[in-house]
Amino acid sequence: MTEKRIITAAAVTTGEKHDGKQLQNLVENSKQAGIEVENIMLGVCNDLKNRGVKDILIAFMDGLKGLPDAIKAVFPEVNIQSCIIQQIRNSIKYVSYKNKKEVVRDLKLIYKAPTEEIALTQLDSLKEKWNNKYPMIMLHGTTTEISYPHSLLTQKK
Repeated sequence: MTEKRIITAAAVTTGEKHDGKQLQNLVENSKQAGIEVENIMLGVCNDLKNRGVKDILIAFMDGLKGLPDAIKAVFPEVNIQSCIIQQIRNSIKYVSYKNKKEVVRDLKLIYKAPTEEIALTQLDSLKEKWNNKYPMIMLHGTTTEISYPHSLLTQKK
């Protein structure tokens, strides 16, 4: 028997914007029953491990309380990074309606950059263009660090 490497993606979200209502309901029901969210997340992570998940390379988070600690407790080598979509959402809430499309376009140039060098150049352009008008963008939307090759993150099999 040979050991096969299985790469799987799973989404665990707060349920914001219709992306994970089941977890949102689980969290709300558990809170009402007096169960701490951290224990729920630890249970979810242990269940993944019991089902055969040996390791998680990257976990993108959207700020769900207790999830980073739970994943680290069960999968200590995981690299936890902020969810890009959440960062964009958090950034544009400070931008006036008339500039939102343009700001999002500029943010995407950073997040879709194929190399770190290009992303940093785009970040500098974003700062130069928008920092005076919307300084909060720099605090909320540009902190994710992707330290893996672009080709690894965009592979489709």
